[in-house]
Amino acid sequence: MAEYSTYGSVAVLQVNNPPVNSFSHHVREQLLDGIQRAQRDPAIRSIVIVGKGRTFPAGADVREFGTSASGRTPTLHTGLEAVDACTKPVVSAIHGTALGGGFELALASHYRIAVPSAKVGLPEVHLGLLPGAGGTQRLPRVVGVEKAIQIITSGRHINAQQALSLGLLDKIVQGDLLKEAISFARSIEGRPLHDRRISRKTVPDAERVDEIVAAARKTVIRRSRGAIAPLTCVQAIQASVLPFDRGMEREAELMMFLMTSWQAPAQRHAFFSEREVRRWTHPRDKSISHKTAKPRVIKSVGVLGAGTMGVGITISLLQAGLKVVLLEVNKKQLDGAVKAIQGTLAKKSRQTSLQMSRLSSTMDYSQLRDVDLVIEAVFESLKLKKEIFQKLDSVTKPQAILASNTSGLDVDKIAAVTKRPDKVVGTHFFAPANIMHLLENIYGKHTSAETIATVMQLGTTIGKVG
Repeated sequence: MAEYSTYGSVAVLQVNNPPVNSFSHHVREQLLDGIQRAQRDPAIRSIVIVGKGRTFPAGADVREFGTSASGRTPTLHTGLEAVDACTKPVVSAIHGTALGGGFELALASHYRIAVPSAKVGLPEVHLGLLPGAGGTQRLPRVVGVEKAIQIITSGRHINAQQALSLGLLDKIVQGDLLKEAISFARSIEGRPLHDRRISRKTVPDAERVDEIVAAARKTVIRRSRGAIAPLTCVQAIQASVLPFDRGMEREAELMMFLMTSWQAPAQRHAFFSEREVRRWTHPRDKSISHKTAKPRVIKSVGVLGAGTMGVGITISLLQAGLKVVLLEVNKKQLDGAVKAIQGTLAKKSRQTSLQMSRLSSTMDYSQLRDVDLVIEAVFESLKLKKEIFQKLDSVTKPQAILASNTSGLDVDKIAAVTKRPDKVVGTHFFAPANIMHLLENIYGKHTSAETIATVMQLGTTIGKVG
């Protein structure tokens, strides 16, 4: 729901639809009612929209996609038109993540403030869609076509400080967001709104649109690898140089094209499937699940083997902020691996020095004595893996989890050579491990619920699906 309350001259609409305050039909309905109610009330001079709980509205309700509920009136378009046209200033006060339709609501508002930890973004491209409630038309009017293409086709999140520097926020506030928002709303009451409506603005780099789009198409085609949504997003953004209403018509046409394509349903299926993986249940014992099993906290990981797989696993762990001890008995192989890791990280991040500071390399098994978990990544030899797990069992702390990257060997046979079979598990990465998102976790007969929960959580931490 969207709860309506007043604080003197300020009307506050608090979106309350946990867990992420998505725009379900009843939320859209009450949001529109609240705007219209505030518009009619002569005592109200400004309006604040804020999320209740952990976040500002984080977008459309993906559960409604492909159902009749998604098209029920009022649509999100109708609500945002009412916000844009409102004759009283509307302030979006952002915390958590304002994504997709949530960010489009903020862009339709006349003012935007946020807490320092807030993030905004338009990630619809990951679902095979485009921002279909004005995002492709309003964003370029603030940041320009070139920057809008980068933001929308990547679907990346933008932190509050970046959003402020791009002109997407008017102010970053500290302390109680609702109090700050009410105070801010009072301060802008009575000011003219014409130049505050993004829909009335012109695109700053409109004269270069053809040049920018031509260059962007080449980049997007190369990176999208057959996905049609990124290129369709570029087409929609290109239309932002048209009058706003015409641009919105073009956005709607392209959105319908994507909605009726085969790729959007496929990407939605992948989206829901990835979410479902996190809600795991033990196949043999239904009492063991993500709800009942508690993972251990993993702060440091040993990686045994500095080949292609070991290097990729190490990169994934370092990118997630974990400390890593990389063990390899071949000095030349170890030195080459460290260089490869540093080179890859340097291409991906400006924090290479910080990430590399978390890595230590060694040829000595005893250096694994304090790690919370070890991932073995040597070639597929049961004899070799048994030897390695015997060594690991003797040098690591008793509570450490021992994981094998085996793709097909019997985890129970590996666990049998240790005194901790309950802490032995398979974690099968796919090469190159720092790029491929799939992770196959294999439990054994004696693998504990805690161990399963821990490797499942580790997969999430390092951005894998498994």
